[in-house]
This record gives sequence, structure tokens and C-alpha cells, in this order.
Amino acid sequence: MSGLSFEKLKVLNHPMIPSVGFDRLSKMNENEYRLLDNVRKAIATCDTDENTPRREDTCIEALLKGVDAASKLRISLTNRNSYGNRQAFIDFLELSIPAPKDSSTVFTLYDRHKQKLITVSVSGAIYEARCLSLHENDNLDEAEGVDHMIRLRWNFCSEKFVCFSEQGDYMVINALLLMRRLREILSLFVTSLDSMLKAAETGKLCFSICPEKGSIQPIRHRHDHT
Repeated sequence: MSGLSFEKLKVLNHPMIPSVGFDRLSKMNENEYRLLDNVRKAIATCDTDENTPRREDTCIEALLKGVDAASKLRISLTNRNSYGNRQAFIDFLELSIPAPKDSSTVFTLYDRHKQKLITVSVSGAIYEARCLSLHENDNLDEAEGVDHMIRLRWNFCSEKFVCFSEQGDYMVINALLLMRRLREILSLFVTSLDSMLKAAETGKLCFSICPEKGSIQPIRHRHDHT
């Protein structure tokens, strides 16, 4: 292992990174490798489309799918029982984003489908954006006049996450900041696991919340079926 022991990897002590040894990582099953590759794919899609007209349609949706995959992989690696996509998704994000108990930030929104008010945290609002994006097949772009309880504003260059919130109705999220933050979270997850997997060969660790654009790519290749 080139002198690099698992104990020395305690530098990777971010709570999002599963505290598992090399033996467990080296024995990931096919589904776990596929989940990890799906996280890579999410980052690669965002990087490819970020500076194109496809940005509003694909970038955040891809990253939200990446969070789904990362949360499932983390549960699998830590041998915990799955307890539903919603809670797994939120719990994963709240390893990096303050939970309500830490920030007291919650929003009351009107769910038009269920026709009732719901109360969500920041991570909960991101999960609702995921559901609306995937189930409604909509990009949530405020500029397109959507009436969802979660909307995205792409022309808001600020470090303020919530552009606007009407309690009991809807909220508008800073799309650029959301995109950047989701990419940072997924990048740390992927580069840390990849670094741990390669450490036995290289004796080095290399992980980042901001890897070079395009540097993370899925490993698996598609095969044509005839």
C-alpha cells in the first residue's frame, strides 16, 4: 500500500465521506461501482453543458440525480438500511448544508399537487426541486413563467441562496449558486473515494471540491446492441 495506511487517511474526515477501509472499497459490488460512476456522469454532464444553451435544462437536473446516486452509495458502503429516497437525499446534503437544528432556516411553501402547505429545510427545498424537475420534466426556470413552489433564477449573480421567498406560497433559488454548491459536494465525494481506491497504487491522496472542469468523467462505456 506504498506506506499509506488507512489511519493516515483520517485527513478525509468530512462526515460525507464513508468511514470505510480499503478492503471494503476494493470489494464494491457492480451496483456500487455503477452508482459511483453515475455521480461522475452527473458532474461531467454539468461541466459539458454549463456554458451552453442547455445549461438551464440539464445542469441542475444532472447534479440532483448525482446526489441521489451518492446518497444511495454512501448508505450501501456504511451498511445502513435504506429508509426512503427523500430522507436519504436530505441526510446526505445535510452533511454539508446546515440542518434546521443548526440554522433554524425553514420555509413554508404551498404544494399545488397536494394542495396543502409544507415546511421544508434548505436541503428539503432542494429535494422538492429534484422531484419537480424529474417528475414534472420541467427545468423550474423562473424566466419561463413556471408556477411551481420551487423556482430557479439563473441571472442572479450573488452569494445569496434564496433570491425570494413568499411564506405560504413559493421560493426562488439562486440557480448558479445551487449548481456550484451541488458540484462541490459531489466533487468532494467522488474525488475522495477515487483517491482512496487509487491510494494503494499511488501512495497519494488527491481530492477537491473544485476539480478542473471536465476532469471527472464516467468510466463505464456504452455498448451498442444489435
